[in-house]
Amino acid sequence: MEPDSLLVLLSGVSLLIFVVIALVVLQLILPNRDGEYRPLLNSVFNSGDVDRNFLNDEESLMQLAEEFDYGTLSPEEQRAFLEGEEFLNNNPPNPEHVRGRSYTREDELLIKDCGINAFEFEQEKEILAARYIVEDRTEVNFLNNEALYSTATAVLNHSLPSKNRSPDTIYFEVKIFEFPEDSPNAHFALGLVTKPYPSTFRLPGYNNFSLAYESTGNLKINKPFPTPLQQHRGEQSQFNAQVLPPLSQSDIVGFGYMVSSGTIFITRNGKKIMDVMKGCYLDMFPAIGCFSCNAKFQANFGQMGFVWIEANVRKYGFFSTGDRRLTGQRGLAFLPEYGNSTLQKDKLLGKGDDLPPEYPEHEYDFFGRRVVEGTSAQLQSTKKYEQSEYEDKD
Repeated sequence: MEPDSLLVLLSGVSLLIFVVIALVVLQLILPNRDGEYRPLLNSVFNSGDVDRNFLNDEESLMQLAEEFDYGTLSPEEQRAFLEGEEFLNNNPPNPEHVRGRSYTREDELLIKDCGINAFEFEQEKEILAARYIVEDRTEVNFLNNEALYSTATAVLNHSLPSKNRSPDTIYFEVKIFEFPEDSPNAHFALGLVTKPYPSTFRLPGYNNFSLAYESTGNLKINKPFPTPLQQHRGEQSQFNAQVLPPLSQSDIVGFGYMVSSGTIFITRNGKKIMDVMKGCYLDMFPAIGCFSCNAKFQANFGQMGFVWIEANVRKYGFFSTGDRRLTGQRGLAFLPEYGNSTLQKDKLLGKGDDLPPEYPEHEYDFFGRRVVEGTSAQLQSTKKYEQSEYEDKD
């Protein structure tokens, strides 16, 4: 085949692939035959459960592909976007998982018995090829995630415990223990997601429904663009809108959720930065995601003191002794308040006044004979003396 013919053939194939991808994107974004927009968000939740600001409206979705130059993305990034939308269509969110209803009876019994220790990040199913390891329930160590385009997200096993709380706010923090800042494409995102979520190939904030604080300072709310690589094109990158301060090693990011108003807010290194949204009553799961790098994170759900002082004073951890009861208290709320006046008449606790017990003044042996008082050496010498006297009499 002549070189000119081969060049024309390759150009035609490339153009055909681009047209197919463009048609798929337009099919996801443009209206259907009935004149109604295709529900990318799978509008299965009641309007009172999700703030409209948390939803991608049709106009913004149409602008995303143009604004972020979808056609210039790498094939891997395009495939990740399409697979994410396919995952959402095949695995829509459960409309019943709002306002703490994702907890089953078994979950509540487990949390009642184990308390805060019942919360842990889920380990990848393929443990031999896992890109991260969960240590001590709350530490996430990304070990095999340095390959280009490699994306993995660790999600907590239970959602934020929003039911039956006396403090109106739930709060947790994530510390960045290790992060290779010298790597050009190293990227991570900390945030909240709903389940099911494509955690094996998407970061928090990139798919519905989720939000994230990215290492570059971007605030992501259900936005597949800009991609991590678009954000790492240097200082001249027009896609890196730093809404928040960039993150680095040793930073501590906190997420708070006000149950009554559905408000989500963010803190950084002990200072509150901003309220992200209001009116969100979805059951959200803490999530930590990494892109093309190895890093280490530790989450604090209240098992230790928070950097944000207000969370300690007002007891914003996952559980506290002030939580209200629902057919019995759950977790740490089940521990007795020993200073409570209602426990003053408790017989078992009242036995503490009798301790230590009154021991007898003298010590007696097995036969009831009184043991000679003194040190061990004196007792041994006395015993030898009595034995020698007994032998002399014989």
